[in-house]
Amino acid sequence: MTTPRARDTRHKGLTKAMVAGVAEDVLNDSGVERLSMRQVAMRLGVSPTALYNHVESKEDLLALIADSLRARISVDDSEPARNQLLSLLRQLRDLGARHPALLNGGAAVNTSQQAAEVALLELRLLHELGLKPHQVRVAYQQLVMLVTGAAVVWRARAQAPDLPDLLRDRIRAVASTSDIRRLDALDALPSMDPDAAFERAVDQILQAAARYVKPRPQ
Repeated sequence: MTTPRARDTRHKGLTKAMVAGVAEDVLNDSGVERLSMRQVAMRLGVSPTALYNHVESKEDLLALIADSLRARISVDDSEPARNQLLSLLRQLRDLGARHPALLNGGAAVNTSQQAAEVALLELRLLHELGLKPHQVRVAYQQLVMLVTGAAVVWRARAQAPDLPDLLRDRIRAVASTSDIRRLDALDALPSMDPDAAFERAVDQILQAAARYVKPRPQ
């Protein structure tokens, strides 16, 4: 039988919002590797056991941070559904780029009430765009993958702005003569702003979902 953890009742003024704010500061300053109950408690000036009134583990800390950040996501409901959806997806992408640990988090991070509310908003907007249920499911799954992948790319660009040029040079170094001709043709095209490319990818997913025909039962 597991013995319950002792509760620290000396700091009754400590709130979940305070824990979330300091945990976010630790994450921003030191990264996910240094995020711990002890680090957060130290900054709050309380004992680690005081935190157990609000969180039980590092995973809970990540979930608390994720919910605090998700709560700041907002869309203008006076805008068309497509614009609202694009705004929501951009905010989720940027959140994942700033805090990749939230993309890799476990169940507590990704199944909270706040996570459910964000997902529900996205599903509502897909329905408002006129997609049928089977099309909503396809669009939602593909948009999740798009946002997750874009977050990784956005973070890489922020950390190493010259990465695309370095990769381009490496590709050319191993390319055949025919590959070089294809690469030259690609380089001759106008460059596309990454945010515009993200918007186009969203629109392409929505268009493909709208054409998706529900499979017949076997």
